[in-house]
Amino acid sequence: MKIRIRECKAAIFMVILMSILSACSKEETCTITEKDGVKHYQNKNQPANPKLKFVTDGKITIEGNTGDSLVSFRSASDMEIDDDGNIYIFDPRLQKVFKYGKDGKFILSFSGRGTGPAEIDGAQDIAIVGDSVTVCSPGAAKISIYDRNGVFSRHITAIMPGLYYGAADMGIGTDEILGYNPTFKLVEEKPFIGNDFIIKNKKYEQLTLIHSIPPEQDPMDIEGAKIIFMPFAYYKGNIYFAPNFPENYQIYQADKQGKLLGIISKHNARIEYNPEEKKHYQDTSGFVWNGEKLIPNCKLKSVMNGIYTDKFGNLLVWVSQKRSEGVKHNPSIDVFTNGEFQNTLIFDQLKIIESHTPTDMKFDFKKDKFIVFDMNENTFSIYDYHYEGI
Repeated sequence: MKIRIRECKAAIFMVILMSILSACSKEETCTITEKDGVKHYQNKNQPANPKLKFVTDGKITIEGNTGDSLVSFRSASDMEIDDDGNIYIFDPRLQKVFKYGKDGKFILSFSGRGTGPAEIDGAQDIAIVGDSVTVCSPGAAKISIYDRNGVFSRHITAIMPGLYYGAADMGIGTDEILGYNPTFKLVEEKPFIGNDFIIKNKKYEQLTLIHSIPPEQDPMDIEGAKIIFMPFAYYKGNIYFAPNFPENYQIYQADKQGKLLGIISKHNARIEYNPEEKKHYQDTSGFVWNGEKLIPNCKLKSVMNGIYTDKFGNLLVWVSQKRSEGVKHNPSIDVFTNGEFQNTLIFDQLKIIESHTPTDMKFDFKKDKFIVFDMNENTFSIYDYHYEGI
């Protein structure tokens, strides 16, 4: 009997000890506090899972410049995937949408440059919204709506002043789009720009305000004005955005009603551009205001260059690295699970300089795929993927 009591005590002691060690381990990597219903995840640079690895599986490839303009894109500014796995690539040069099956085989193309009923001009962005494909044309101040078979529905007037906003809109429901609503004001004839981060419907009418960046940024100051290009991501009702991304490593988490749920942060220090990176940023800047190309004053890199969510619901943050000259083009991705920093992954196969204007490759996570666009080859590689070391 005494032996059994001792065994029970020993077992209880081991359970308590393991709980204490687990709590200490958690405390070493991430401290979680809660205030007014908002959880604050304060992460150190120590990964909770240093063995975590990202592994690509099979892939399909979609090549541009392979035929006439009816079946082959010449350039690409945006790519989306619908719920059936079909792939849509937007060509801003042709002002045309190309649709491919989940096997990568061409299905159809639609729209085109012009002023006709189904034609567009000045478009740069598409979004899959339920059964519709919306095409955003800031230059023409309109939204064009087609069904997923390319049948034209209507144009909607939508005034979108400001800088080149890039491919940003994201369909998150049957009639919901997550994206920007640029704002603008004049003070003594001097323009200032901002952005409302909103959920809008297919008519581009605001449904929910998630976050507002007041129109206080000088469009001639790229290092300040780029704040309005706040990175964001979405996964199953959770909206992630980084309102202070140039300076602070903080990602806000909100629901679709705009309620703030959490703030995920990590220790960081801003990093200087090396001379090669600085020259690249200045030479390739795509920022334009009133037809004039703006030259950035490069001092410090942004803390983060983009945020994403993968098919497992993990939050992924593209962070800047300190590099010597002879720069390596391998982005670093911090992986977070439930707010806790897991590991930093290096994507050695990607040739991307951290200057916000990629000229070699772009990458993204869409639906359940990892997407790489080789801009020099004009080719999309679409991967399945999984993690090892979990």
